Amino acid sequence: MNYVNRLLAELLENVEKYFDKNLTLNSEGRKILEKVIAILMNSSFECKGLVKKVRKEPTLENIVKLAEIILGSEVANHLKHLHSNYSLHRDSQ
Repeated sequence: MNYVNRLLAELLENVEKYFDKNLTLNSEGRKILEKVIAILMNSSFECKGLVKKVRKEPTLENIVKLAEIILGSEVANHLKHLHSNYSLHRDSQ
């Protein structure tokens, strides 16, 4: 799962790179997400319903929910803070 953790962190630490203006994954972000999903679906991960939802609706909000389960709430809260800073910066432009 260490690889999954790194991939999720990559997505969430680089919102401006992997998400569009509607905060939905772009094509590069989807490539990373598909790697995460493939690993999770072939493992004993218990929340496969959420994984399917994230695949269907790859929004930042859904990916943060997935990250909270995998990375833990402390890490997810840090990543949410990064997202908040990005949103404030984006809105001020």
